[in-house]
Amino acid sequence: MDLCNQATVRRILEEHGLAPKKAFGQNFLTNPRIPEDIADALETLVKAGYNCFVCGGTSSGKTTL
Repeated sequence: MDLCNQATVRRILEEHGLAPKKAFGQNFLTNPRIPEDIADALETLVKAGYNCFVCGGTSSGKTTL
């Protein structure tokens, strides 16, 4: 399942009776390069000895990395 494919994300949301709302700042990672870039950055930081805290957003439109 390709969760970076916009059509796939829309289909899954529809199957569950859900829809993203701009007012809640719900953005989905539909560019396949973005999750890879995040993973690469985290790997670099961890290898350099940094502690990393990753969490989902709180409907504020932001994600903490």
